[in-house]
Amino acid sequence: MRTWERVSFSASCGMCGKSLEHGTPVLVITIENLKRRKIRCEDCAGLKAPPDLPPLIEKSPMTKRMRPIKMAIPSDYVNRLLGERE
Repeated sequence: MRTWERVSFSASCGMCGKSLEHGTPVLVITIENLKRRKIRCEDCAGLKAPPDLPPLIEKSPMTKRMRPIKMAIPSDYVNRLLGERE
């Protein structure tokens, strides 16, 4: 199966070895019995990428950064749980 995609990681063409920049359109060849996909640049594929190829979407984290438990739980709450009084 042959599909056109944009490179989301640093890669190189499997035929000529040219380094491919982030977002470059490449032809991805997938063979059913092989786990690894073959990547070809536009020059080695002999074709031009379709003009309607969607741009690469950057994924950003949707969650807040985690805080250490020591900072997340107030110290007076911990003291009350342990039964210590002021």
